[in-house]
Amino acid sequence: MNTEKQIDKLLAEAKNCYLHGNALKKNEKTFFKGVSINGDQDTLEAIFKELCRLDPTNMDYQLDLAATLITNNKLEQSLELLQNITQKAANDYSTLMTCYVYLGLVTGDFSADLLNKLTSLDKKRTEKFIQDFVNLEKIRQKKVTTEIKNYEKGHLFVLLGYDLQKDGSIPPILYQRLELALQLLIKNPYSDIIVSGGIPENYRTEADMMEKWLINRGIAPERIFKESKSINTIENALFSVQQARKISFSKKITLISSVSHLRRAQILFMIADRIINTEDKIKMIDLVGTLDVPELVNHSSKEEQIVMYRDVLRINGLWLYPNLIR
Repeated sequence: MNTEKQIDKLLAEAKNCYLHGNALKKNEKTFFKGVSINGDQDTLEAIFKELCRLDPTNMDYQLDLAATLITNNKLEQSLELLQNITQKAANDYSTLMTCYVYLGLVTGDFSADLLNKLTSLDKKRTEKFIQDFVNLEKIRQKKVTTEIKNYEKGHLFVLLGYDLQKDGSIPPILYQRLELALQLLIKNPYSDIIVSGGIPENYRTEADMMEKWLINRGIAPERIFKESKSINTIENALFSVQQARKISFSKKITLISSVSHLRRAQILFMIADRIINTEDKIKMIDLVGTLDVPELVNHSSKEEQIVMYRDVLRINGLWLYPNLIR
């Protein structure tokens, strides 16, 4: 097999591994118990190391490897690689912004020199990124409520899904979210809900099962709107904000999910609103969570911070694995 075919095969294996792998990365599973995670990070690391060996000039493969090393908590290894990438990709904005974020997270010191370089390359884009990072850090300090309360008439809830079980049934984490959503809808009879999640199992999506569950417990079908295309939180945000444009509501929404998931969801929904709604923007994004990780109710963790920054890059077009996986 020639080198080009080897590379194509490895890329196909990497994508399949990320989307459908069974040996889930232990660190990331621990950090985000309430988030759907697909992929064997150890296998991905081996694949990207081999891609770097086969094509040592390709910066995308090196960024792929750096991202995987960070997810695998191998920060020192990623630091050396990121510094090398920064030196070689002198004028590539996407690569430099990714390095700026990852280096800052690994070292605890975001480079002023690198930020100046990014500003010189694209001032407006850099300003948007920096504002997103400022908002992210504010959200990290927020307490996530678990309270069932009244909202104004016309409030909109968005219930975020979780991977169904192999037979298409609802897993315990999603049951907890549904119970919370049901209580909120009963307490707020003049509010509607978007159920968001499109990963299929046994010919059913998360949104299909969430809609059916709520209807079976007395929620009127006309109050429920399905978003059944998204396969991750980034797409939950983008596709739900698009769906909300078709609904008459107060321009205030509450996200319903697990506590460990909600801060990341909030920053992604804020950015999705900026991307999609040039006018008539959402006025407020509130959070209500189930207690999957009680210690995350009052404050964010370092591990959560890393994934939040990573996903801010992704929703802004800087993919997790460049030219392979958003």
